[in-house]
Amino acid sequence: MPWTTPVQSSVNMLTSEVNRVISHIDQAMRISPNTIKYRISMNLLTWLTDGTMDWLWPAASRAGLPVALAASAIIPSVGQVAEKNPEVKLIIDHLGRAGGKTDAECFANLPDMLALAKYPNVAIKATGAPSYSSEAYPFRSIHDYIHQIYDAFGPERMFWGTDITRMPCTWRQCITLFTEELSFLSESDKDLIMGRALCNWLGWDLP
Repeated sequence: MPWTTPVQSSVNMLTSEVNRVISHIDQAMRISPNTIKYRISMNLLTWLTDGTMDWLWPAASRAGLPVALAASAIIPSVGQVAEKNPEVKLIIDHLGRAGGKTDAECFANLPDMLALAKYPNVAIKATGAPSYSSEAYPFRSIHDYIHQIYDAFGPERMFWGTDITRMPCTWRQCITLFTEELSFLSESDKDLIMGRALCNWLGWDLP
């Protein structure tokens, strides 16, 4: 999975360099279409909307490449990109965590993030959830936040994951938080959130 943190040289990227990047993306998609996406971490808050990253969206569209965004500080800007580029699938990393340590601090931007649900090309990765709670398993202090995200995006656009290396619990507990502890999830919801929805979103065929 390519990971890019934009640097100043990107601002002045020549057309030939842009085409080189696009070519590499296209090649990667042909070699491994089921494991490639493009992920960007936005360190300069205006780049998403000031034209700096405008080359990326048509490239992603042509390659059929979803773009995952570590963009918690610029959630409203994601909405602008989603509206202008409805053919590009955008995925918000880590439940859109705003920062902070736990609970309300981590979800301080929740209203803005929930507003993104109106764009059908935006989905949410439910990764890192246990680390956002001030409590031990089953992390009840964040259940309501997860419920609100579920209500907004639905199980078809909410993708489970762990970010396991920084979790305060076991791999199994990362799983059972969603499969056993969230009473508002139906069995069909769990099937979608735990993997089927992501496969559907990316166009991966399941048996």
